[in-house]
Amino acid sequence: VPVRPVTLPDHWSASRPDTQGPVWYRVAFNSTAASGRTELLAVYIERVCTNAEVYVNGKLVHSGGRMQPPVTHNCNHPQLVSLPAALIQPGLNTLDIKVVGYPLEQVASRLRAGGISVLRVGLHADLAPMHGRQTALQVGIPQGVSVTLLVMGCFMFVMGWMNRRE
Repeated sequence: VPVRPVTLPDHWSASRPDTQGPVWYRVAFNSTAASGRTELLAVYIERVCTNAEVYVNGKLVHSGGRMQPPVTHNCNHPQLVSLPAALIQPGLNTLDIKVVGYPLEQVASRLRAGGISVLRVGLHADLAPMHGRQTALQVGIPQGVSVTLLVMGCFMFVMGWMNRRE
C-alpha cells in the first residue's frame, strides 16, 4: 500500500470511501520541549472511529479493544493515551496509530464512518481536562438522559397500571 500524507482530521467517507481498515497514521513529535521535565506526556484523540491502537517508537502503548470483527465501537469515546517516559527518546519520536473502521455504506451515520480527528500531543495534566469535558459531553450526558427517560417511562407505566379507568 503506498504511503501518502494526509491532513487531519481524516474522514474516510471523503478520503477513502470504500476502506474498512486498518489504516496507519504516522506522526512525528519532538520531545525537546519536555526534556529535563518529569511530567507525563500524552496524546489526546478527540474522535477515532471505530477503534485504534497507539504505538510510540514501535511499541504498543494503547489498544481500544478488538481490532478484528466484531470491532469495538469507540466513536463516542475520546481517547487520552499516556506516553511512557521510558519510550520517549530525546529529539524526534514517532507516534503510529492503527485505525479500523467501517465505510459509510455499512453504517447509519457519517459520524460512525471510519476516521480520526486532529491529534494533540502534550503534557497529560494539560490534556486531561479537555478529555474529561469531552467524555462528559459525549458519554455522560447521553447516558444520564437515557436513565431519566427510563425512570420516567417506568413511572408512567406504574401510573397507568394503578389508574386503569382513567
